Amino acid sequence: MLNASSNANSGKYILATIEARANEILNLPAPAIKTTSRNLQKAAKQAMERRERDSKKILEQINFIKGIIDKAEPNFLQALFFQLGILVQRADIRLIESYFEMGKQNIDGGKIGGAKSGEARREKGKPIYEKWQAEAERIWRKNWNLSKNAVVKKVSESIGGKERTICNHIEKPLL
Repeated sequence: MLNASSNANSGKYILATIEARANEILNLPAPAIKTTSRNLQKAAKQAMERRERDSKKILEQINFIKGIIDKAEPNFLQALFFQLGILVQRADIRLIESYFEMGKQNIDGGKIGGAKSGEARREKGKPIYEKWQAEAERIWRKNWNLSKNAVVKKVSESIGGKERTICNHIEKPLL
């Protein structure tokens, strides 16, 4: 079964190609992740250790297969090549694992950071919103029939602020 018609399909050629790839992965530098996050640094270090461990497992499997390739049953060799393929896939995934963790943390951090900054903006704007509302109520007490837009213009002239923003933050009081 492993006796193929061309050299590119032979078991020995496949082993040599995978061995070269495993050695290449072992010699790759650590991912350049610039961050102050200890969790991300730890995740990157763990991913690199798993990458090295997987590459060493591949090389061990290759050495084992090389030792028995001429003597073993074809079905047994097929199972070994299948296991080797799984190891290779896992090692290739490990190459991007630390970058995935970094992206995941950026997305999570953005969501949490966005909520925090929005809350801070609302708290910071609260005093001015209250001033706008108080001025609007004072204007409406004088002339209840004024529309919200008319009151917004008067509030904008007296206190300042963008009319659209003021409009979003004032409410006409109930009778």
